[in-house]
Amino acid sequence: MASFRRRTPVINNRPSPLASKSSAPNIKNATISKPSLLSTTATVISTGLTSLDKFLQHGGLPLNSIILVKESGSTDYSSRIVKSFVAQGVCQSKSIQSTHTIVVGMDPHWCSELPQVYVSSKDKKKLNVANNESKLSVGNLSHSSQVQNQHQHAHEHSHSHTPNQGPMKIAWRYGLNNKQQGTSSLSGTMPENDKEYCQVFDITKKMEPMANLNDVSTVEISQWSEMTKKIEFILKRFPTKNVRIVMPYFLNPFFYPLLNEGNQAEIFKFLLNLKRITLSYKDQVSLMITINSQLYANLPILDYLQDLSDSVIEIEPHPSELSELLERCYKSDPTRVSHGWINLEKLAGVSEYGCMVGGNKEWSFRNGRRDLAIEEWGIPVDGSEVQEENNKASLEF
Repeated sequence: MASFRRRTPVINNRPSPLASKSSAPNIKNATISKPSLLSTTATVISTGLTSLDKFLQHGGLPLNSIILVKESGSTDYSSRIVKSFVAQGVCQSKSIQSTHTIVVGMDPHWCSELPQVYVSSKDKKKLNVANNESKLSVGNLSHSSQVQNQHQHAHEHSHSHTPNQGPMKIAWRYGLNNKQQGTSSLSGTMPENDKEYCQVFDITKKMEPMANLNDVSTVEISQWSEMTKKIEFILKRFPTKNVRIVMPYFLNPFFYPLLNEGNQAEIFKFLLNLKRITLSYKDQVSLMITINSQLYANLPILDYLQDLSDSVIEIEPHPSELSELLERCYKSDPTRVSHGWINLEKLAGVSEYGCMVGGNKEWSFRNGRRDLAIEEWGIPVDGSEVQEENNKASLEF
C-alpha cells in the first residue's frame, strides 16, 4: 500500500509580482488625467484651456509628449497658454497634491503672474449663503427651518406641475443638444465633475494664494548640462506626482544667451535630453515650449525643435488691416472680434503615421477673459459697405 505523507506548504518570502504591482504608486489619477479621445493607449492631462483641449483632439495634452507653441510677430498670446497650463497644475497641487510644475528659464516672480480661478456670481452667492449659515445662532434656527419648509413645499409644487422630462434627460445623456448646436466653436465650460480636470481661469486677477515651492520649482538659466541635471533632480524628488515642465520664451534674447555656432550644439543636446526625459518617466511627464518663430525662421534650431516635438501649434495674429475690418463688422458686438489664427501643424499620436491634421488659417482664436476661444475662421461681411451699396442703388433708381 502506498503511504501518504503530509506535505507542509512552502513559505516564499519573495513578494508576488501582483503584490508589488499593486503597491507601486499610481500616477494616473482619474481627477487630473483621462484616456485620450483619439488613441486607446494615450493618457492626457488638461492644458488649462477647455477650447485648446478640444482643439488638440485628444481631449488634452498626452503624457510623455512635447508640445511646441510657436508665435509670429510681437504679440504675446502664447503666454496665456503656458500660464494657464501652469495654473492648472498649481490648482491640482493645492487641492489633491498630485501635480508638480517645473518652470525653466523664469524666476519665481513669473509664477506670481498666474491667473486666478474664475468664480461666477452664482458661486459667489453660494459662498455667501454658506458663510451666513455658519453664523446662525440658536435664536434664528427656527426661522431658518420655516424658510426651509417653504422652499421644500415650493419645490414639490413645481415638480407636480412639471411635464415628463424623460426625453430631455435622454437628449442630455447622449449629447443630442450639443449636436444640434453645431461644432463650429470649441469654446465652452466643462461639466461640474470635470472642474478638477480643467479649471476656468480669470486673466484679470492674479492667483491667490500664490504658488509655493511645493507647487512649482524654477530652474534658472545656466549651463545647458547643469539645467538638465536640475530638471532630473527635481523629477526624482516627486516620483509619485504628475510633473509639468514648461519653457516659456525659449531662446528669447531677453532671457537666454544669444544663439551662435558655439552653443548651438549644446542646445541641440539639451533638447535631445528633454526628449529622453519625457519618454523615460512613463505616464508622468509632459513638456510645453513656447518660442517666437519669427526670430529663428531661417535657422535649423526651429526645424530641429519641431521634429522633436509631438504636437506643434502656431499662433498667427491678424494684420492691422484685418483687425480694423473685424472691428467694423462686429461694432455692435466687440466680443466676437478674433485676434488671430491658430494652426495645428503636428499632432501627437497622429502625425508620426503620416496623417494630415489640419490646414492653414482654418481656425481663429479670441483671447477672452475666461478662455482662449477657438472657432472656425470665416470672413465677415462689412455692414458699412453693404449699406453704401444699398444707398447707391436707391439713388440710381
